[in-house]
This record gives sequence, structure tokens and C-alpha cells, in this order.
Amino acid sequence: MITTGSRRHWIASLVLSAVLCACGGQKEPAQKAIADAEAAISAMRDEAGNFAPDELKALDESVASLKADFGRNDFKAVRAAAPVLMTRVSAVQETIAAKRAEQVAHAEELTSSWNALSTEVPEMVEAVNARVNSLARTRKFPTGMNAGSFENTRAAATEMTQTWQKALGAFANSNMEEAVGSAQQAKQKGADVMSTLGMKPSG
Repeated sequence: MITTGSRRHWIASLVLSAVLCACGGQKEPAQKAIADAEAAISAMRDEAGNFAPDELKALDESVASLKADFGRNDFKAVRAAAPVLMTRVSAVQETIAAKRAEQVAHAEELTSSWNALSTEVPEMVEAVNARVNSLARTRKFPTGMNAGSFENTRAAATEMTQTWQKALGAFANSNMEEAVGSAQQAKQKGADVMSTLGMKPSG
């Protein structure tokens, strides 16, 4: 005959067994969910570090939180939070793709600008320096220019040439931002000098 105490013990054992089975059934999916999240984050870590460092940090913190829940055997919490985390991972992947596309478009824009400037500016530099050297020899200055203002113009022409050389150096070092920026400065400086000298732009 089963006593009341024995029956209670048997029921308690049965409940505990059911709980353990339930936990055991959730452990493997929870473990896989964490592994999948880590793998997804690892695959984009380098680009995320460049394009979305704050978002990457938040994802890492969320993975750490999942692991903490797993360590407490709260597998249900892990399985509930994992899909939300994967949605955030997908959002970061989209952010990376968008910023990568922007970077490519900007690089193409810089290349296009450089291709135009690298043809136009050297012609301007050559024409301006030829005119300045001619005036330096003949001392026959344009109307409204004297020796003093000519020296200022010659200094501006020298600055134009140096700025163009700086652009070439940046281009050689694959620094397209600086190359295009310096080339544009040289072009503007050259245009100012040509205006002062009464020269017409080519083309």
C-alpha cells in the first residue's frame, strides 16, 4: 500500500523529472541559437567594426546576455531573445551594405573628378607658369599691374604649382580625398592667377 508520504515523494520525483526533461529539451536549441548568433556576428565583424562599431558593440553585449541566461539554465529566455537578436544582426548587415555602397559611389565620384582635374590642371599650371616666366623676362606687365603686384601674382602661381604637386603626391599614395581636394585648390588658384594676368581659360 502506498502511503501519503510515498505518494508525495513519487509525485515530486515525477515533476522534477518532467522539469529536467523540459530543460534538457530546451538546452540544445538554446545553445544552437547562441552559436548561430555568434557565427553571424563573426562573419561581419570586420566590416561592422568599420561601418557600424556602436551597433557591433551592442550585438556583442546581447550575446553576452544570452550566455549569462544560458549559464543560469534559463534556456527559455535564450530562445525568446535569440530571434530578436538575429533581427538586429540582419539590420546591421543592411546598414553595412548601404554604407559599403555609399563608399563605392564616393570612390567612383572621386575617380571621375580626378580624371577630369588631372587633365585640366596640368594644362593650367603650364600655361600660367609660361605666362609668368615671360612677364618676368620682359617686365611688360598687363594693364593695371606693376612690379609689386606682379610678384604677388608670381607667388600665387608658385603656390598653385606646389598645391598641384601635393595633389600628385596624394594620388601616388592612393589618398583620393586629398588628391582631389588639392587639385581643386590648385585649379581655383590657377583660375585666380589667370584672371589677374588677363588670360582666358582653355577650352
